[in-house]
Amino acid sequence: MLIWLFIQNETGYDRHYQDAEQIYRVTTRVERGADQEPIVVALTSPPVGTLLKADFDVVDSYTRLMMGSFDLSYQRKNFKEKLYFADANFFDIFDLKVLAGNLSQALSTPEAIVLTKDRAIKYFGSPEAAINKTMLLDNQRNVVVTAVLDDLPENTHLSFNVLLSMEMLQEFFGDDILEDWNGRAAGYTYIKLTNGKSISPVLAGMPEFIKNRLPNPEMQRLEVQGITDIHLHSARKFEMKEGGDVSVIFTMALVAFTILLMACFNYINLSTALATMRSKEVGVRKVLGAEKGQLIAQFMTESAVTAIISAVLAVAALAVLLPYFNNFLSLSLQLGWQDLEFWGGFVAVLAVVILLGGGYSAFYQSSLNPIVAIHNSDFLPSKLGGTQLRKLLVVAQFTVSVVLMIATMVVYLQVNFAKNIDLGYDDKDLLVLYGAANPQVQEAYELMKTQWQSHPGIDEVTASSATPPVSLMGRVQYRIPSANQSEFDYIAYNAIDYNFFSTYDIGIIAGRGFSEAQKGDAFSFESGAGVVINERAVEVLGWANLQQALGQQMLVKSLDGEREVMTTIVGISENVHMSSVHDPIHPQLYFVMLPYMQDISIRIRGDRQEAMNHIRQVWQQRLPNVALVSGFVDVGIESLYRDEEHRLKLFTGFSVLAVSIALLGLFGLSMFTAQRKVKEIGVRKVLGAELSDIVALLSKDFTKLVVIANILGIPLAYYLMSNWLEQFSYRIDMPVLSFAVVFVLTLLLSVATIASQAVRVASLPPANSLRDE
Repeated sequence: MLIWLFIQNETGYDRHYQDAEQIYRVTTRVERGADQEPIVVALTSPPVGTLLKADFDVVDSYTRLMMGSFDLSYQRKNFKEKLYFADANFFDIFDLKVLAGNLSQALSTPEAIVLTKDRAIKYFGSPEAAINKTMLLDNQRNVVVTAVLDDLPENTHLSFNVLLSMEMLQEFFGDDILEDWNGRAAGYTYIKLTNGKSISPVLAGMPEFIKNRLPNPEMQRLEVQGITDIHLHSARKFEMKEGGDVSVIFTMALVAFTILLMACFNYINLSTALATMRSKEVGVRKVLGAEKGQLIAQFMTESAVTAIISAVLAVAALAVLLPYFNNFLSLSLQLGWQDLEFWGGFVAVLAVVILLGGGYSAFYQSSLNPIVAIHNSDFLPSKLGGTQLRKLLVVAQFTVSVVLMIATMVVYLQVNFAKNIDLGYDDKDLLVLYGAANPQVQEAYELMKTQWQSHPGIDEVTASSATPPVSLMGRVQYRIPSANQSEFDYIAYNAIDYNFFSTYDIGIIAGRGFSEAQKGDAFSFESGAGVVINERAVEVLGWANLQQALGQQMLVKSLDGEREVMTTIVGISENVHMSSVHDPIHPQLYFVMLPYMQDISIRIRGDRQEAMNHIRQVWQQRLPNVALVSGFVDVGIESLYRDEEHRLKLFTGFSVLAVSIALLGLFGLSMFTAQRKVKEIGVRKVLGAELSDIVALLSKDFTKLVVIANILGIPLAYYLMSNWLEQFSYRIDMPVLSFAVVFVLTLLLSVATIASQAVRVASLPPANSLRDE
């Protein structure tokens, strides 16, 4: 039930919007040549929506969200907000719940601002109190609250708390910002189709649209995806919030179904085994005239009562365990007592369990020959209902257990590997202050840097345009003249302060780093300068070794594409992981250009809290009207593997559950087998058999089954987990030792389970064992 609730939530994202099936998001794919993976982002350039509406009749309307980060204040409350600029028709496409104000005109004026309930309470105390209040944006422009939305539901890919008008974006960056193709602006573009129309004409016409409308059709591609597919089927860079994974859904559904089957197998196993104890009852009832249908009805009723009682207990357990499950996986699932879809699925599963668990044994036992039944004979091995079926089900249960146990070990080892991989820099005690692109921060940077570095608890202070973890760095166009490269290509860049490499402890393995003593190291798109590239760039750009790359010239374009400047490679740095081990290390270009800085990095030594207090004090002294937003790099790196850690928790739970079910079934069968062999065991004891002989007698058949389960489960687990590891650019080798551990562990657990029954029966006095009924 927990898994069904989770799957229902994950597959229900964005389906609550009116006409959700008619709303699509446009995304961008940037091709980077045969030797590099393409970059796929959830963003597009601003003109894309306008052009799509103009070129395709089926497109009824479009809307955009453009992200920004600004200080927002009201009276003395001042915070750095991640906000979005939206077109005036945004609420015509996304019908969000309004708590105060009028959405139809909410973004119709340049100074309009829309808040969510959370932000309205944060600044004003209540949604109603926020309406018509004037706030200060970035310490320079007044904005007026026109509407307050309810907080966005969890099951949507949208994630924002503040919306501003698109006209305000133009006031900040110029009227031409919405016509930009050069990367100055990018945002989320949505199109809504005319009612009853298909997306097919857009998909069919997209190649021609790209060719005629995009400035770089040979490198850029546009893709269209339905909003209901975004959460589970979009792994693009710059998503509004972290999405789900459809493979997790399939895995959880498969595991849940398999564990349910295992429980049914246990029921079938035990019911067919215990049928010999009820065989006389069946035989006598048949002799007395009982029809087959009557016997089936009796056994099915017994199965139904057992299943229904279990279902009631499961519902009670769900209500109690759901908060712990949510906390365990950082979810916010809710059990809706009026959710017909959930309860309909629950009843359907219950019906399947009743039919599967009770149906087979009911039909089988009702078909017994009365004479065979009265003689209390076991079922013939040739029929799939006696010994052979029980063996088959035991093998199936332990095969599943083996697969889950190996999967758990592999996930644990990969997560541990990822969290302990050499990043190429020291991520400990490294604090990042975000929002350094603010002109006020840039103006105060050098003074604050001097004050911060004077504190004994602070080692170094630097600045850069990108800090880890970052999913995608900025890119510039480049060309290597000596390589006869006629076309410009793209390379990731990081505009840094002189001491960036020493602050991050990134090694320079050839040439030199940057130095304030070298006047030529200050980069500009007018005069150029020395640059540093990483090892990966040397490989991709085709130089045979590091020394060959040193001194090479690189022609670099400015971000707006208007200017070109010649640079010289003066150093080669170590490769660094700027994101998770899912992503390969890309070629990187470093140059000193403080006006491009986005973040300030501070290396702390000693007491963190004392250093943090000093950092805040200096910030407040120099920038009293600018909010301070910070985070530690190691915390950010660890958060990259939250999905894998959740998966590890799930596999651990599933493994424990599956092994427990398999051992419970084995326990029941061994108890039944031991009971049937009680006289044989008594005779053997009289003849001098030891306890070990009796344990071996009862264990050998079941041990063979566990060995067969391992033979089947280990190759299957190897195949499945090899495929899972393929998603990581940096991964462990398949841990063969874990296969041996699982093999030995399953054998030990099964022998221990069987031995408990063997000891019990062997402890009975032979006189009692051999006594007649």
